[in-house]
Amino acid sequence: MSGTALIVDSVSTNRIICKAKLTAAFYGVLHAETGRAALDISAKQKPDIVMLKDNLPDITAIKLCRQLKTAATSDWTPVVIFFQSETNSGRIKALQAGADDVLSQPMTSSLILARLRSLMRAREAAHELDLRDETARALGFAETGPRFEHPARHAIVALISNHYDNSKKTMVGLDNNATFTLKHITPEHLMTQSDKVTQPDVYIIDLSALDPERGMSLLIDLKSHTKTRLAATVVLIPKEYQNLAAYVLDLGANDVMIEPINAHELDIRLARLINRKRIGDQLRMNIRSGLQAAITDPLTGLYNRRYAIPHMERMLTQAHENGRSCAIMVADMDHLKQINDQYGHAAGDTVLVEVSRRLNTNLRAVDLVARMGGEEFLIIMPETKQCEAETAGKRLCNVIHDTPIELPNRKFKLSVSISIGVALGGGNNGPRQSAAQLLDLADRALYGSKSEGRNRVTLIDHAA
Repeated sequence: MSGTALIVDSVSTNRIICKAKLTAAFYGVLHAETGRAALDISAKQKPDIVMLKDNLPDITAIKLCRQLKTAATSDWTPVVIFFQSETNSGRIKALQAGADDVLSQPMTSSLILARLRSLMRAREAAHELDLRDETARALGFAETGPRFEHPARHAIVALISNHYDNSKKTMVGLDNNATFTLKHITPEHLMTQSDKVTQPDVYIIDLSALDPERGMSLLIDLKSHTKTRLAATVVLIPKEYQNLAAYVLDLGANDVMIEPINAHELDIRLARLINRKRIGDQLRMNIRSGLQAAITDPLTGLYNRRYAIPHMERMLTQAHENGRSCAIMVADMDHLKQINDQYGHAAGDTVLVEVSRRLNTNLRAVDLVARMGGEEFLIIMPETKQCEAETAGKRLCNVIHDTPIELPNRKFKLSVSISIGVALGGGNNGPRQSAAQLLDLADRALYGSKSEGRNRVTLIDHAA
């Protein structure tokens, strides 16, 4: 099933015909003949898309659209308005009321279905991002905050055509728009842009100034290239090529307009696409932040156990494949409980943060430091021999112990120390061992450091 569509039309014959076409396209179908019924069905059954006809007895389609967008439907439910005889002012009012698309009749079934598929793709993508964001927040990976605050910057809209002069009549009124900056790009320049160049938010492909086949090839390139695939795309189609509109939408265009182009309508559609893109960008950023939070210790900023153990497995596999040793260190702060008891947990947190910083800044870039929990740290050092691991461990002990840590709101500094246990994996260090086995060996070495007076490094005897 493609989704559930709500047909709102006062004429029963129209509803029957529309239902037959949508059912053939694997949509589930709901129907209403008044605005009141449409609001009630939308609130209770949550359709995936709403199709309104401007012939309702109790409300205009524009007013109903506004009510649907503010009350009955979800944030992502598209609303499409069908006008029997439309005017430019009617289309613009409908778009301003929140309609996701405005279609006129008669229109081929293939184009109507292509537009519905395009809107459904946008809805599903945004809805999926929103669900993932909500999951991250529910799991505590991100704090609840203001949603969808767009950055205060102009959007960049790029017009792709061979000659800007040929498309200039279409762009009348857009050059002075306060919400975006318009720039012209030739097809030859499009894919040669550097990754460092700020990428446009929207691309407009003007088929009247391009060979149609070349224009559709550019659309495919835009939607498949890493740099441009998240940008919105609008294709302007000459009237003699309007039969291409359905195909262009199915290729991935976010919107199409058939000449003659109304600049005001294009302006509204661009603003809508920019808004959707910004919401998508923020949702993706929230998800990335949530994923980062899932593998990061919130106090120290180091990786946590969830990340460190799989990373250690990968490093051990690589060490066995290349025949080089990998050093695993378990470092544990000495007497942290006494610090917490005597000076408070805020002081203990300050010590942990500073110890983490010193560990992280006194190792190689390829080494990894993770907080395993409490006062215990894991250090993974790829391609490290026994003597190198011992030297690094002693250096870390000295870095922690030799410089006292200043406590918050205190007039004195506190000397602390760490104990370290080291185990070696890979290379010629006996049979292959898992991360858990090697971690257990490093723990045994750590207990040796603790029992021998702390503030020292102990290497496990692999022959034992």
